[in-house]
Amino acid sequence: RGVGFDDSGWPSGPAPFGYSSDPAEGPFGTTLSDMRNSYTCLFLRNVFAVDNPARVSELQVAGVCDDGFILWINGEEAARVNVGGAPGTPAPYDALAASSTEPTAWSATLTGSALPALRATNIVAVQVFNGSLGSSDLLFHAHLSIVNSQLSIREDADQDAMPDAWEATHLSDLSDGSELSDADPDGDGLSNLAEYIAGTDPRRNGSLFAVGVGLVGGELQLSFPTVAAGGPGYEGLTRHYALESCTGGEGGDWRANSGYEDVTGAGQMVMYAPPDAHAGTTLYRARVWLATE
Repeated sequence: RGVGFDDSGWPSGPAPFGYSSDPAEGPFGTTLSDMRNSYTCLFLRNVFAVDNPARVSELQVAGVCDDGFILWINGEEAARVNVGGAPGTPAPYDALAASSTEPTAWSATLTGSALPALRATNIVAVQVFNGSLGSSDLLFHAHLSIVNSQLSIREDADQDAMPDAWEATHLSDLSDGSELSDADPDGDGLSNLAEYIAGTDPRRNGSLFAVGVGLVGGELQLSFPTVAAGGPGYEGLTRHYALESCTGGEGGDWRANSGYEDVTGAGQMVMYAPPDAHAGTTLYRARVWLATE
């Protein structure tokens, strides 16, 4: 499930994946003729591209499975069906599904804090579980849809996901491409579209969204400021934040911290003291998005 995992030596084949002792079941794009009585889990990886990650407002994943699976996007768990354990808990390579089932349709809609962090090239990884080592069948098939946020022509004439009113306020004096949604005129690593979402100034290098780390009374404390969604281009919107952590290194599972899954930005400072700051390495990140009121 790790983004940096080298899968170049893996075999490839078309979906759906599976096998059955009943000739009437199928057909399978890739038949796992050696799976029964040999192994209980199937591991899958694929790549999908996103033209403008900051513009994605929703991911929809759906398919059919017999018996269970866990699905990750860029190392973040996005769906878990008929598999024991808490969300974000990895399963061993020889685990079983929670129960044996017939082919069952499933779907998940990921938005807000549940939306995985996307990039231009993304990895979807799946671990499929059989109900038993000698199970008579297994099936997995899935598809993914991307929903882009798009404003009306009245609000966004050039359809670049940045309202015209905000562009007139922050980008009207820019030209030669530096006013485009994916440009970074102040060189701080954030595109104009990302600055619009975060509520920062696209023309000032020191204005960016980041998490601060410090010591308070000898204890570690994380903090970040919120910005209320107000002014030109933010009519009818609220800004939301989530604080997430990962204890398994860069290839581990990211999970929102309890109480920090969805914080509405109102200009307040968000503070968080990790309860296990001395218990090994933990990675933290904050996420920001806009939503209609």
